[in-house]
Amino acid sequence: MLNCFIRVACSLLLAITYCSADDTAQLLPYLEQLEGRWVGHYSIHTSINQYKEEFTVEQQYWMQDGELLGVFAAMRSTGLESASSRTFIQDGRLILIVNRSSGEETYIGVLAEGWLIWLPEDVERANDYQIREKIVRHASGYQLISESFETYETKNGPAKIRISGSLLLSIN
Repeated sequence: MLNCFIRVACSLLLAITYCSADDTAQLLPYLEQLEGRWVGHYSIHTSINQYKEEFTVEQQYWMQDGELLGVFAAMRSTGLESASSRTFIQDGRLILIVNRSSGEETYIGVLAEGWLIWLPEDVERANDYQIREKIVRHASGYQLISESFETYETKNGPAKIRISGSLLLSIN
C-alpha cells in the first residue's frame, strides 16, 4: 500500500506542480470545511520493533484573510506536543506551513481521488514522508481521516513509521 501511495504522490507532484483555476475552486471549499474543532485519536506503528502508541489529539481550524489557520495538540506518552499551521494558495499552489518546537516545515498539497495529499516541499524527502487526509460525512457528523508514513534509517536497516488518525468535528 505504501509503495502505491508513493508512486501516486510522486506522479501527482510531478504532474500537478501548479493548480488550475478549477483546482483552486475546489480547494477553497475543501479548506473551509476544515473550520472548527476536531477531536479524536492518532495511532503510531513502527515496523522495526513493533512499537505502538495511541494518543488523544485536538485540532482547531479557522479562516482568516483567505488563509486556513490551525493549532494542533496531542497528549503523547512523552508529554504534550503542539504545533500551529497556515494553509494558503500562492501562485496556484496549495501551501501548508507547519511550526513545531523542532522547527518549520513546508508542504505542497494536491487533491486526488478524494484525498488531500501533502508532500514535503523538499522533493527528496517526499520518498520518505507523506501525509494524506480526507473528510468523510457520516449520519452522525464529519470525520477527518489522516494517514502518513515516514521511513528512516536504523542500524538494522530502514524502518517505517505509520501514523493514522480519526478525528470528529465537535459540535461544541
